[in-house]
Amino acid sequence: MDEEIVNNIVSWILESGTKLVLGIFALFIVFKIINLLSNSIKKTLNKKKVDVLITTIIYSLIRKGLKILSFIIFLGYVGIDTAGIGAAIASIFVGVGLALQGSLSNLAGGVIILILRPFNIDHYIELENHSGTVESIGIFYTVLRTPDNKVIYVPNGELANNEIINYSKKDVRRMDKIICVSYDS
Repeated sequence: MDEEIVNNIVSWILESGTKLVLGIFALFIVFKIINLLSNSIKKTLNKKKVDVLITTIIYSLIRKGLKILSFIIFLGYVGIDTAGIGAAIASIFVGVGLALQGSLSNLAGGVIILILRPFNIDHYIELENHSGTVESIGIFYTVLRTPDNKVIYVPNGELANNEIINYSKKDVRRMDKIICVSYDS
């Protein structure tokens, strides 16, 4: 009985144990390569003066996404069924997406604002309900400072889906002035 247990352990170590050790070693090397790649991309984006927020998002997505993908490939290599893991991850993302529907709208709006640049920091903009100078542009909210020094946090989803009047985009603007003059003059 004891000899059979020892034989089973030895055969598992010879078959699956070496596969596990090789997989962990390969995973370690792949994680190092992913770190080097993501740091290289981050440095390149910083040299090209890409917005800090966009750089951080791209860096994080590449680094974490590739590591998760590598780990799932490792699990498949070791012999664990990854179909169930994929289904679980997909259902988690669907649940989180439904729970964060408004926040995801603001996130998408933030990405649209960062790509299209309808306004920049220190521009004076007017929305349907708000107007002020742009203090900062975040991924979820844009901060406006009103002329009476109030701070307004405007959701980026609202900014991306509504009309924005940017008073600072152009250097010269026409000013209409109505002057009343008597007909007798």
